[in-house]
Amino acid sequence: MTRRYYRSDEDERTRRFREAVNDLPWSTPSLHQGYAGLTKKQMLAVRQADLPHRVMDSATYPNGGKRPSPIRCALRPGASGELRPYGLSRLELKIAFLTISRLDIARFLLAEWMAQARRVDWALSPYTVAVSDTQIEVTTTLLTFIPKAFQKSRSLKFDLIGSMLLDRRQINFVVLVDPGGIDVRWFYSVFRVFHRWQRRPEFARKPRQIQNDFPVFVMIAANLTRVQQCLYLWRHAPGFQQRPCPLAITAYQFLSTKDEQRSWWNENGERCPLWSNTWGATQVPPKPDRLPGKHPSHLSAFVPRTIPIPPVPATRSMVILPRHSVVVQHQQRLTLHERELLKLIGRYPLLTPLDMSRLMRWRPSSVYRCLERLASLCQERDGGFFLSPNGIDLLARQAGFAPLEYATLCQWQVCSVSTASNKGKQLRLNMDALSLRARHNRMILDFLSGLADCESLALLHFDKESPFVMPRQHHLFEIPGKTDARHVIVVPDAAGVVHVHRQNTIERTDFWLEVDRGTIHREQLMQRLEKHYQASMGYAQLVGQMPRLLFVVDELAGDRRVLELLRLLEKLNGKYHRTLESYVARRDHLWESHSVSVSGKARQVTINHRRVEQRPTRVSETCNPARRVWQRPGTRGLHFAFKGLS
Repeated sequence: MTRRYYRSDEDERTRRFREAVNDLPWSTPSLHQGYAGLTKKQMLAVRQADLPHRVMDSATYPNGGKRPSPIRCALRPGASGELRPYGLSRLELKIAFLTISRLDIARFLLAEWMAQARRVDWALSPYTVAVSDTQIEVTTTLLTFIPKAFQKSRSLKFDLIGSMLLDRRQINFVVLVDPGGIDVRWFYSVFRVFHRWQRRPEFARKPRQIQNDFPVFVMIAANLTRVQQCLYLWRHAPGFQQRPCPLAITAYQFLSTKDEQRSWWNENGERCPLWSNTWGATQVPPKPDRLPGKHPSHLSAFVPRTIPIPPVPATRSMVILPRHSVVVQHQQRLTLHERELLKLIGRYPLLTPLDMSRLMRWRPSSVYRCLERLASLCQERDGGFFLSPNGIDLLARQAGFAPLEYATLCQWQVCSVSTASNKGKQLRLNMDALSLRARHNRMILDFLSGLADCESLALLHFDKESPFVMPRQHHLFEIPGKTDARHVIVVPDAAGVVHVHRQNTIERTDFWLEVDRGTIHREQLMQRLEKHYQASMGYAQLVGQMPRLLFVVDELAGDRRVLELLRLLEKLNGKYHRTLESYVARRDHLWESHSVSVSGKARQVTINHRRVEQRPTRVSETCNPARRVWQRPGTRGLHFAFKGLS
């Protein structure tokens, strides 16, 4: 009798563990353990018992820590038995493994909520709402600056969806993680489709009433500026006579803080604790069905449907699709540092190894070792490195997009190229178009690498919480009181955050960088500068103080261009009755020479009657934006561009 009870108990543990692995594929063992409600000893026993049955696939994902990376596992398609309706297909498992960096962030929040909630009924990561569930005719007002490609109905891809009981409230939630570096207008299409999803009858059973059964949209943005931009787009996403859905948004930088100290913003732009404006669902929603094969891959959440489920044969091994085989191998092989370096090369093409060592704050030897391992993902041209077709494919899959869609969102100029096996085409960067802006890009890279190198002087460093912002990043603002031109799109060449350590205080400076080569006419330059002043009117309402505008003028344009730029800025200060913190400097004035020790035999020299050793040195020139060479409109003399340097 005792043995029979123990056997049934063991079967129940196996079922719960398989369900955890099935719902959260490629997650860490600790999360599977907490989700299944097992101890570490019980989980290890269940995993050992499942090995002979060959129902799971295992893989490692380097996390960059000192400890060895944990072994992650996923349930094979068709091998789940009674869990078959919720299984993922082979392609979906591959996509989940490629987007594991985003899924880990969403699952980090799930682990926190599991420790706080009374129970977690179910959670699925990832999850997709089919296009058929979001194609609802809704009268809506479209924003004029949103491209038509972002206004189409599409499937909703969430990093996490679930339901839990927290403080006597049944809370349904979805989580979306910002991949970073993409066009912010893409989120507008996601928000519109999400509000269309709410129009389905299962969520609005009563007329003119928003049901609490609809999930709360939780978003993790890349930085604070992206938070404010997404809040602005969220307010314009609802359809006709529709209120904005509940929203909770934060930034990457707040994930390192404790949960009770984390900053969250609701749909009204108000700073409040998480779940503060959530009333709770009326009932526990059923777990959504996810059918593999030719059947509907994803059924709407919270909707019980009776659909005959045909038997799915169990596969002995997970077949890797040809177009994903190489990408999966690279994903499994690359370390955390190599993935960071690859993303940096994608953001800034034609980076030199010296630039990489400065921006990443690595030793040059570490950079060269990583570049050797990234030989198949990046290529070299004129001493700089850029992404290869395999590198573009890998970054796109990691962000959860197709290569062409990701290149469009990142504003890459690409062209298709046939593969060696003639089984398809890949994308490659258009280096001819990039070479036309080679000097312009070189000025941006010199400024950023020089600013990162100022840490050796104990003066400046980039804010690690807000890493490098991709050049040509969109910033959306609304002009208050304007009906003809309400929206302004500002596209600076680069943006960033700088901290200056001064005694016991830290001075923070947000900046936008504009590089001027003197190739545009006065009228075009005037229109470009006016956008900054128009954006400052909306920026004050969204974020607060406008970032400092740093203009770097090419030395080929001369001092004449610098004086012209200063006059235009002074003229616009009087026209808009506001003074922006703008600084102008020539590129050659930012460069300084200093001696650098090199390897070689030292020699004895006599200095002031004393014998000393002198190491061989060479003169090196680097860009130093911390120099006092900047000019301001309406003022005399030279200034520092960052706070805390005076």
